[in-house]
Amino acid sequence: MPGLDILLPAEAVEGLEQVVAEAWARSIARAIVLTGIATDVDPRELARREVVRLLLAEAGDRVVDITDTTRTRLKEYIGIAERDEMTPADLARLIQSDPSGAFQPWRARAIARTETGTAYNRGSLAGYAASGRVTHVRVHDGDGCGWTGHGDPDMADGSIRTLAEANAQPLAHPNCRRGFSAIVGPIPEEAE
Repeated sequence: MPGLDILLPAEAVEGLEQVVAEAWARSIARAIVLTGIATDVDPRELARREVVRLLLAEAGDRVVDITDTTRTRLKEYIGIAERDEMTPADLARLIQSDPSGAFQPWRARAIARTETGTAYNRGSLAGYAASGRVTHVRVHDGDGCGWTGHGDPDMADGSIRTLAEANAQPLAHPNCRRGFSAIVGPIPEEAE
């Protein structure tokens, strides 16, 4: 969780990350129920599969200032994390162990959080789109976070966006804590 590792020991942060992951899975399951998606697959497994597919499709592409060789290794690490069902904290440790020395602990954690955060958000958006009943989402973000970054005056938190807009900007910056909730039913007037 962004910033908590400064205040808490690593074990406590990992515990919180697990709680957040479970809460995320429950929210996806609830979204599936609310939107009427009929499936015989456990909603958590459905969500996990989509997140994994999206994470692997774009693995490492957002990371800057690394060589092509290091980027290839980063993609391999993300594949290992998927195969072994690692937590974001486990992925961060794996990235940090890279023999090139390109990833300091803070950078490895930021990469793991950004990669998984992007995949989780895109997985949620794909689930909403698959329902056929969701066209807009409400954005949940930090108080000072703009749509494309902290310098953007278009504030993200509480705003309503189309699925396409949200998919184009799943996070605003590394370590972003953005999330989306489906709007089922009439779109609030503030979005029109």
